[in-house]
Amino acid sequence: MKRYLSIWLIGFFFLGSTATYLQAQDQPAIHKLKGTFGKMQVGANFLDLETINQVLTSTSNGFQALPENFFAVGLGFWKIRKRAIYGVDIYNYMTVRSELNNQDAILGYHYGLFKVGLLAHRFPGGWHLYPTVGAGGGLSQLNLRPNTDPTGTRNYSGGWLFDACLNGSYIVPMVDDSGNQLEFTVALGYMYAPADTWRLKGLVGPETGNPAPPRGLYFRLGLGMGKWR
Repeated sequence: MKRYLSIWLIGFFFLGSTATYLQAQDQPAIHKLKGTFGKMQVGANFLDLETINQVLTSTSNGFQALPENFFAVGLGFWKIRKRAIYGVDIYNYMTVRSELNNQDAILGYHYGLFKVGLLAHRFPGGWHLYPTVGAGGGLSQLNLRPNTDPTGTRNYSGGWLFDACLNGSYIVPMVDDSGNQLEFTVALGYMYAPADTWRLKGLVGPETGNPAPPRGLYFRLGLGMGKWR
């Protein structure tokens, strides 16, 4: 936990330092920007599921460890005014599954974040760079089907989420007269989730449940449409 928290803090400091440095540059054009855009993003999440996997693979439970790499699909709706960028992201992590001795364990996550950021730099040719931070919450579901119970059980959890991300957008004007633009995006970030609010019950372990927060690095690619003007 301390290792991942340190990474998150270092990343947050890096994003803040980058924004502060770039903000000091003379870029009068980006102070006049405004617009709205929506986008769809897909990508990989690299979560830390060490604790819950230790519980699943214990002799008492006998499940196979879950993969820690998740594929994510999400939507985002954003506004920009001068240099300020703010919006909402809604994501679903596609479920991961493990099978051993006719036993199944399936885990999935769903969450939403409100994010704010600063347009730090507008490069010639259409690229825009903006760091963001976000806060929100979500839910997780762990389905277990031991070989002694064909119907299985469903275990739910949820809690707060915090996010720091560095985003890049490439804007391409559309050929029609609508004034809309296509937006190609790339993002690299880290998500932090307090373990005490993401605890799955129903397994061998403490009465308060076992921590399984969606904490870790992520990478996104996206396609959107809107207006930057």
